[in-house]
Amino acid sequence: DGRQVLRQVAQPSGLARDGRATLYHRLVTTAGRHEIVVRLRDQAGDEGFNHRAATPVELRPSQVLVIDFDRSRGGIIFR
Repeated sequence: DGRQVLRQVAQPSGLARDGRATLYHRLVTTAGRHEIVVRLRDQAGDEGFNHRAATPVELRPSQVLVIDFDRSRGGIIFR
């Protein structure tokens, strides 16, 4: 909706720090229409974001929206 609500760095897992990174954040918001924009960089040393997705959503009261990332399924996923 035009404002940043989360900026986070998730460190990769594993001894060599080359495994998957996990980030969990719970955000409580109002029901109704929202514009969700997600930007992600998944490679060290890159400038800017190499994955972007935006979608309008109509949230019902108590609805849960999960935002996931899976490169094999096209990147950022809203479900």
